[in-house]
Amino acid sequence: PTERPTVAPISPPNASAGTPVAQHGHLKVEGNRIIGEHGNPVRLRGMSLFWSQWGQNFWNPDVVQWLKEDWGITLLRAAMGVEAGGYLENPHQEKEKLKTVVEAAIDAGIYVVIDWHDHAATQHQDHSKVFFKEMAQTYGHLPNVLFETFNEPVNQRWSEEIKPYH
Repeated sequence: PTERPTVAPISPPNASAGTPVAQHGHLKVEGNRIIGEHGNPVRLRGMSLFWSQWGQNFWNPDVVQWLKEDWGITLLRAAMGVEAGGYLENPHQEKEKLKTVVEAAIDAGIYVVIDWHDHAATQHQDHSKVFFKEMAQTYGHLPNVLFETFNEPVNQRWSEEIKPYH
């Protein structure tokens, strides 16, 4: 990939009291549980946005806020499309949609998953590395942001494809 990330980490917001992020902070996995920074198990409830290149009308702060208030979500998955008119063809446009949703989730005090939504991820590993380097440098210090680096493995073998990808 020829694109070089321009990284400007955003400042950590002060999560509003009562929001999921204010309550649980940075998350970690222990066994089969998600644990908040205070040591207690956390239950996240949420949904996924449709592929960014096809569901773009919903990739905005108003939708994020509405989902938080009306549906009561604590987690939003931002499925950034990679193929079929997505990131590979329009990296700047797709990243901007993603950043809009990520920053709206941060402002709302909910968790957000940055999803590299690619059914052929092993074929686009170099692009993925550039993308996630930028996302990690920009958002990796924030408790709100989680990373899904390999979209829904279906027929890939763990030891031959998925593990080496990471």
